Amino acid sequence: ILFTQAVTSYRLDLGPDPPVEVLPADMVQFWSTLPRSMLTLFQVITSGLDWVAAIHVLSFLSPGWVALFVLYICFMQLAVLNVLTGVFCQNAIESA
Repeated sequence: ILFTQAVTSYRLDLGPDPPVEVLPADMVQFWSTLPRSMLTLFQVITSGLDWVAAIHVLSFLSPGWVALFVLYICFMQLAVLNVLTGVFCQNAIESA
């Protein structure tokens, strides 16, 4: 929700006909709606999308959004996915 809101606010601040150099096409593709933002976040953590492409768009907004995105990637990759893998491996070991 945060990334979608930030991109929407940025687009509204630019006005109805912004120049291409300040509104890349990827911004609409990755972050324009909540379902697209959720899909982008899912694709980034499952290697379906290169995170550099998604982060490039956020760099137009502010370095703070880039930092938040990197923290999201780190948290999801290092914490959540490793815990899920550990639980799966532990269950496999116990059942063997």
